[in-house]
Amino acid sequence: MKKLILAISIFTISAGYLYSQSGIDNSCGTMEYLKKQIENDPQVGKKLDQYEEQVRLKLLQQSNSSKREIKDSIIYIPVVVHILYKRSEENVPDSVVFEQINMLNRDFSGLNANSMGAFSNSLKSNTKIRFCLAAKMPNGTPTNGIERRETTRDSFTPNNDVKRYLNGGLDAWDVNKYFNIWVCNLKGAKGYGVFPGTGITAMYGAVIYYLGFGKTTAHKTHNNGSITAHEVGHCFNLRHIWGDDQGTCTGTDFCDDTPDQGGPTPTKYISGIITDNCTVSGNGIMYMNFMDYTGDSTMANFTPDQTKRMQVNFAGSDAVLWKLANSDACNINACETPINLTGTFSSNKLNVSWLSMYGSTKYNFRYRVAGTQNWTTLSSNTNSISISNLIKNTNYEYQVQNVCKSGNSIFSASNFTVTKSSTKRDDLSVDANPIISNQIKIYPNPANEKLFIEIHSESSQKTEIQLIDYTGKIIRTETIELTKGEHTLTLDITDLKPGVYIIKILKDDIIIPNTKIIIE
Repeated sequence: MKKLILAISIFTISAGYLYSQSGIDNSCGTMEYLKKQIENDPQVGKKLDQYEEQVRLKLLQQSNSSKREIKDSIIYIPVVVHILYKRSEENVPDSVVFEQINMLNRDFSGLNANSMGAFSNSLKSNTKIRFCLAAKMPNGTPTNGIERRETTRDSFTPNNDVKRYLNGGLDAWDVNKYFNIWVCNLKGAKGYGVFPGTGITAMYGAVIYYLGFGKTTAHKTHNNGSITAHEVGHCFNLRHIWGDDQGTCTGTDFCDDTPDQGGPTPTKYISGIITDNCTVSGNGIMYMNFMDYTGDSTMANFTPDQTKRMQVNFAGSDAVLWKLANSDACNINACETPINLTGTFSSNKLNVSWLSMYGSTKYNFRYRVAGTQNWTTLSSNTNSISISNLIKNTNYEYQVQNVCKSGNSIFSASNFTVTKSSTKRDDLSVDANPIISNQIKIYPNPANEKLFIEIHSESSQKTEIQLIDYTGKIIRTETIELTKGEHTLTLDITDLKPGVYIIKILKDDIIIPNTKIIIE
């Protein structure tokens, strides 16, 4: 729906931006958030008006040139999902994040199966925008693109607290390299986004109510991913399809191929031709558009004009989202190697788990007696596996491999464990020469790759571990927050030269006697 596009004044645009809806089941908080932005800084409204003029001129230039209006190449967007939770049900699992990314790619590919009703399927556009979970963190270490925080906050509102660690949220990763999505118990809206024309700052990204995210754990009216598609649409400069004009039929979403519309369509399943005070005949309003408010069982499309508006944000080195589209934060062609491989020996079973990886169809797990040549390989459909009938008092080596539709990853680095003849303790036990002192156990000794420290803590406390070389120089300090209970800490010592080292542990304000460790 496009009205007065060549004659809109700065006042009209800004006034339209300030309108927000309330009392709608699927309400979006984007316009209310923008209203607060402009109240805090009136320059934001002017900046947005100037950006819209730039977009208009760029689209006009494209339409008057021989360039294709829709890019042939795919735009890949690296995503990081920040999950904030206080209650266990708010801590959506990795699998739900994977569901949502898959549904975003479906919807932005024009492949949503919902009906276009009286409208042509040609209005179900392939935006050529795809999403991939980040494969590396800003510091370069591997990740599956998901980070979590247990917060003390009961809920968040569309005021950006969820984007600030000091306010109980999680800080954004570099917004020029990652598209940030926050998932939390959001009150006052089902989600909100930030228009790129207001500036690509640490606040840029989308916030989604946890019961409207993904499929498996979402509410039944919001379990097809459309809330996230809607808010991401805002982040890529799409407006509500009715133009936020309070039903006057004078506003605009800047798109010619969306019919004029008086207001949002309530959340429910509807079908057939629906008309209103702005479109009284013909095919009616395009209530199935992702930028309306209908339920997930109805939403179906982005139009070709909406696609053009989104793609302009990425077109050319001067575009506001060009750096994001050229980020190397996710390897789109790779099947990522699983990370965070951990194992415990309990009830005569080796229980191993690792971080779930996006795009995985299953995992190959293999193990062998350390030092031998023959592996035993098993398959797992989840990110964990249990192995029984192992030889007691034997050192085992194990690895895991990701299996994707595009191929298999390399196997992970090896972990090792020694099975035990006794199951009095339900934890990992290695090495025949552990050092035990004041409820602390250190092994193996000698060591060459990893050093394990088992600590029993009677309360939550801070523990400091110092590694000292033979000259008395502290070469490494690790500070760890412990909770009450048993803990197994792992130190990577592959970077240390062979020799004799001293470990000093400060626990409960008590210094554990210096312990001599040999590193081979």
